[in-house]
Amino acid sequence: MRKNIDDLFRIVSEITLVPSEALPERLGFQANNQDRDNFQSLLGVMRTVTILHHLDFVEIQPLCPTDKRPEADLLAMRQGVKFAIEVFRSNEDTARYLGLNLEDYIERRYKKDKKIQLDETMSNHTCSKAILVVVLDSKSSELFSKNDLQEAAKESFREMGFPDNTHLIIFSEIEGDVTVEDGLAIFQELPP
Repeated sequence: MRKNIDDLFRIVSEITLVPSEALPERLGFQANNQDRDNFQSLLGVMRTVTILHHLDFVEIQPLCPTDKRPEADLLAMRQGVKFAIEVFRSNEDTARYLGLNLEDYIERRYKKDKKIQLDETMSNHTCSKAILVVVLDSKSSELFSKNDLQEAAKESFREMGFPDNTHLIIFSEIEGDVTVEDGLAIFQELPP
């Protein structure tokens, strides 16, 4: 486990060009915060960086958290288009299932605070598009097939109100020989 975390720090450092030792602070990790979700959130954003890299995003930059205004977690470029990217976890404590409570949860979080963060970041950093990333860390994610994830992304996006210039990425834990695409769903396809 420790080696996997060390490898993740090394890989994310190479992708973002941020030194490993500076990544936690740049990604909003609060060293004094003993809540286990604090560390899991850091890992969720770092895993998102690797997935974005796999999806041909470049110039992936963490945005330092600020008290002045809400902002997304990351900025990135793809095909000459700048994206604001906000990441949140569906935590391990609450199982969420397709057609039961997952879509409502994503819609509620988006409308409550994530949309504001994405809109502010798009405005402040002249982004053309936004991505909301949902990391499924709960054991319930093991029950989702690739088709289930895609259906969850489609239905969640519908619940979000089909926001303009926004994409939704949902991914679950990706381990072993499974490819990234097997544990990943995107709604509104990214432009080629």
